Amino acid sequence: MAPDGNSAKLAWKGTTRRGIAGVQNTPQIVDGHIYGCGPGGRYICARLSDGEQLWSTFAASGGERPVSWGSVFTIKQGDRFFLANDFGELIIAKLQPSGYEELSRAKLIEPTHKVAGRMLVWSHPAFANRSVYLRNDNEIRCYDLAKRDE
Repeated sequence: MAPDGNSAKLAWKGTTRRGIAGVQNTPQIVDGHIYGCGPGGRYICARLSDGEQLWSTFAASGGERPVSWGSVFTIKQGDRFFLANDFGELIIAKLQPSGYEELSRAKLIEPTHKVAGRMLVWSHPAFANRSVYLRNDNEIRCYDLAKRDE
């Protein structure tokens, strides 16, 4: 964006090796870095200023290799992220330019939508009242995320 706020110019163009190229999920931008799911379920951190990919992993999408139409929804929460993948899992992770650190993972809902020969959950989770709401083609589930005193 120009200093006067009236024009913009292209800083860099994304490819499969630059930026993220997400399809049905929205990346998060934090402190000059982009975090999101790209082609084949590859979860990527890229530098916003030039699109250089700093790391990638298939861990968040549930595998060790590309999957057809793999997707992970990314939600920032404080100093961590909630990652909802298309297997119905909710992952809590630390995402930093230095790498991906998974803190926990739980399967919360069954995939019911068939795409490219696999069953998927393709709906973005919703968060409200310290709860997460997830849906598939058959049901909506709510899980309490509030910290419990023990």
